[in-house]
Amino acid sequence: MIGQIQRLDNSQSNKWIAKPKGRLFFVDGGSSGPTHNNNDGLTPNTPKQTLTAALALATSGADDVVYVLNYGSNGRNAEPAWPVTVSKDLVHLIGVQSMENSKWPVVKPDDDNHALDITGHRVEVATLEVGGGATKAAIHVGSAGGIWAAYLHDLWFGVTGDSAGQDGVYVAAGEDAPYLMVEDCQFGSYVTRYGVLVDGNATRGMIGYKQGNFFKSANIAINIAGAAGLTGILNNVFGLPSDTAGYAITMSATSSGTVIDGNRAAYQIAAMTNNPFRDLSVTANHWVVNYQQGLTVAPVTI
Repeated sequence: MIGQIQRLDNSQSNKWIAKPKGRLFFVDGGSSGPTHNNNDGLTPNTPKQTLTAALALATSGADDVVYVLNYGSNGRNAEPAWPVTVSKDLVHLIGVQSMENSKWPVVKPDDDNHALDITGHRVEVATLEVGGGATKAAIHVGSAGGIWAAYLHDLWFGVTGDSAGQDGVYVAAGEDAPYLMVEDCQFGSYVTRYGVLVDGNATRGMIGYKQGNFFKSANIAINIAGAAGLTGILNNVFGLPSDTAGYAITMSATSSGTVIDGNRAAYQIAAMTNNPFRDLSVTANHWVVNYQQGLTVAPVTI
């Protein structure tokens, strides 16, 4: 996860642990945290109040870690602006809670905006619950020139009402997020539209890999709406909000080259009438073995 990585000595886990090579900084925007940013942020006992202040301590490219102890209205209301911009290269934003059945703290804007805008390369965000605005995604990543290798994992989006928002992860039209990886995240029903929306491109990106994602979002879970050329969409699980074509994965007419395999989707217990996998490109992507309520299916192309 952070810096030099090594495998857990646990045969039942595929998780990564890490040893930081850069400096470690702390932020506590919870009710028990400071009400100012005058602390040095170098220890858990002297944290910064806001994410912006803690991220400002990091050096771009130095493999620094910002460790989020807690985050609530104390931190949110003190942020100078939303979204919080993660502009340093090779910085890691890591929540204190890494248990599988809970993600804490919650990073959510106090206005209609993204929580995080990733503009640095090789940024990692993990073990947080992240929300967006009523018309905004929780995390925006990408630029016209490309924001490289963002790694988003072990996150909750809209699993609880604390992290409600329109979308989970968003790449805007005209933007690229090469080598974007989104894995082992949960997208819940408080995501009111799309789990992952790629309006632009995520060149050679991966949505799910060794660890897939879990989706219960309110609309299309993975919507590749732009001319995207991802490497893969792999091993994701979808509990769909309705029996609607393409509500697990929809690939645009201009998407191409994506390998789509190991994805499983269902709506309730009865056999679905509509195919949850939809590819408007017809032949440009590579569909291997995907499941609709236990049955292997090819995508619908209309």
